[in-house]
Amino acid sequence: NFILAGGVEVSAIAAWNGSTWRSLGTGLDGEVLALTVFDDALIAGGGFTHADGQPTHHVAAWNGSSWRSLGSGIESVGYETVSALHVHGGELFVGGAFTIAGGGVSPFMARWAPTTQGDMDGDRDVDLFDLTILLSGFGIQDGASAAQGDVDRDGDVDLQDLAELLGTFGLDCR
Repeated sequence: NFILAGGVEVSAIAAWNGSTWRSLGTGLDGEVLALTVFDDALIAGGGFTHADGQPTHHVAAWNGSSWRSLGSGIESVGYETVSALHVHGGELFVGGAFTIAGGGVSPFMARWAPTTQGDMDGDRDVDLFDLTILLSGFGIQDGASAAQGDVDRDGDVDLQDLAELLGTFGLDCR
């Protein structure tokens, strides 16, 4: 847990670009114990409960400009933390001191994977936020990522992606 990186004010996490440090948003309110990349986002796990001032419950995703929660995070009675993150087979595995993950019983280990086509921001709802992500990336070809709106993961953000997102629009994936 630190507040300075190379003289730059940060909160528990920072990025190095090869010559200078920078903060990642307003940062996290507790220690970071594990990092990995999943679905074009930097995933952080640890003892924190907030990222960019928003509740994240020990696991959060950085999309390059802001932090968001991964579902409802993890919980436990008493001490809880995420101490391990691993990606395998398109799914994120989370390990640590917890008994509940995503609202369900899951002692010490949990698996997270986007479950519905169109849930672009990973909040387990297909809503206007997801549509905004897709529309902001609309027209990108040859190498578009899921984070840019490529629902069908063919490398393009096009009408097929829009159709797939609209086909699941309004779904709560919890």
